Amino acid sequence: MRRVALISGVLGLLIVGDGVYQLLANYNSGETQDLLHLGKVMLPDGLTLIISGAVVLVVAVIAFLLPARSPQQKA
Repeated sequence: MRRVALISGVLGLLIVGDGVYQLLANYNSGETQDLLHLGKVMLPDGLTLIISGAVVLVVAVIAFLLPARSPQQKA
């Protein structure tokens, strides 16, 4: 379980890094993400990547701290 958490953590860091790069480079592919479909809050692609990378990092931390434990059998 910890191996999966470490791989997920690295993947999350790569996603966040790509989002930061896109924000700093002012990357705009001509498409923005409509937050909650209200039409008022438009998120750039970089911020969307940072949010999704943060979610992956939170899941990785939870998976690292709470490993699956096999039930112990009494002899």
